[in-house]
Amino acid sequence: MRSTTNGPSTFRGPRLVRSSLQTVEDLLWLLLSRPGEDFDHLFVHCLNQTLIRVPRQLYRNPGARPWLGDFSIKIRRGLVSHLAALVGGKTVRQQLSPYFLNRYSLGQALTILRPADAREFRRRLASWPQRLKTLVFEPQSTR
Repeated sequence: MRSTTNGPSTFRGPRLVRSSLQTVEDLLWLLLSRPGEDFDHLFVHCLNQTLIRVPRQLYRNPGARPWLGDFSIKIRRGLVSHLAALVGGKTVRQQLSPYFLNRYSLGQALTILRPADAREFRRRLASWPQRLKTLVFEPQSTR
């Protein structure tokens, strides 16, 4: 992908791919984090279900780096479904979530995180491309 803003010979491909993959890794970290000490479930369970559900009984080693390969195919499909709903924009969300109009924004959902995890996610978020920030945090309801 060539950028015309910095001249016709500027290639942005690898950096865009790297930042997009980092965004996906950051979102996976968020989905697999425990919102608080009193929560028996993970952050992904606080979001509305997608058509491909993540099982409630999902164990994850708290210190492990988020990696889809550590999970069964059933869990991976559910996590990828949530990732797609988050970064796919409004059209993809409508297709993946039967409760699309009842969804709250991710920004509201982030308020349940422990303060240290909220700071860590904000730190990660700062390196995301603006386009991905817009897709993830756009209003998720037409009401």
